[in-house]
Amino acid sequence: MTTEQMTGNPASEWSMSDEREFMENLLNQRFNFFMLVFAIVIGSAVQVKEQLHLQLLLSVGAILLMMFLPTLYRAQVKLDKIIWILKKRSKESGKLHPVTEVDKELIEDGHCNWSVRRYIGFYIPTVCTLMMLAGMGTAWLGILQISSSPQ
Repeated sequence: MTTEQMTGNPASEWSMSDEREFMENLLNQRFNFFMLVFAIVIGSAVQVKEQLHLQLLLSVGAILLMMFLPTLYRAQVKLDKIIWILKKRSKESGKLHPVTEVDKELIEDGHCNWSVRRYIGFYIPTVCTLMMLAGMGTAWLGILQISSSPQ
């Protein structure tokens, strides 16, 4: 894809700020899709009527989530590196980039001085994947079973 196709402006250059915006959108889209798959599998697991279907559903869900996890992690690492580069360039040039300026203002106002970006790109997906793996394992071991409804 060319710069013109991505920005719609033939005269523009693809900047690191453009790359940051692209990576943030990509990470958020991947995270939303990951959470959608997780929610669909969990919702389906609650509705399933047979033990074998539960085992297979949780197995497929766990495999899918394990496949999505590295793509989320990679996008997160790339975004972190891009923001680090932007902050470094801002410090070297003396001009405040909006990312650096917002971080500086948040710290001065007494708000959090740590990044919560890693929750989206690493912690939440890892916990969801581990939960799915635990559900799959307990379903196959017979610990997690379909409850028989009273008739």
